[in-house]
Amino acid sequence: MMDKQEKTNLGNLLQSLAAKVDVKALVNGDTAKFMTSLTEIRKEMKPVSEFAKRFTLHFASNAHIDAAWLWRKKETVEVCKRTFSSVMNMFKARPDFTYTQSAAAYYEWMQIYYPDLFEQIKESVKLKRWEISGGMWVEPDCNLPSGDSWEHQLLYAQNFFNDNFGVRAKIGWNPDSFGYNWNLPQFMLKAA
Repeated sequence: MMDKQEKTNLGNLLQSLAAKVDVKALVNGDTAKFMTSLTEIRKEMKPVSEFAKRFTLHFASNAHIDAAWLWRKKETVEVCKRTFSSVMNMFKARPDFTYTQSAAAYYEWMQIYYPDLFEQIKESVKLKRWEISGGMWVEPDCNLPSGDSWEHQLLYAQNFFNDNFGVRAKIGWNPDSFGYNWNLPQFMLKAA
């Protein structure tokens, strides 16, 4: 947990330092003047640097796949297959590589059309190299669905994940939304 006052102070510091960066110099092609402005604020960044050093960041790869964008379902299924096959190749090439994927529909397609790949995904989940996120059947627009729609979206997906992988998504994931429904945190909390 982060102290609220510390967060406020660091946020204010970052805003004031960002305002000191000479962006106009960069726009005008004066790289030297731009770099000088960065050098001048670097010393003032020490509190941010000290704060950041208290944490360890963990990165997980992800592929955003639009299930219903300008192509047919068959093409989306193939995109999922190629993407997930590439992930399996990355697992072999990099022992530290991790991946996260949302949308239960994608997993179900692999289960139906590519069962060998689905089994590899299951094994990767067990090894904690593949994390299931989102907890939704597909990543929807977050403003249009009704409460019942949200409930079913989360219910069916979480049941699928639990039945097939023995896990439930613990991380809400919907990065390509055109806004967020005000009660989305409540829906996700109750689905976890």
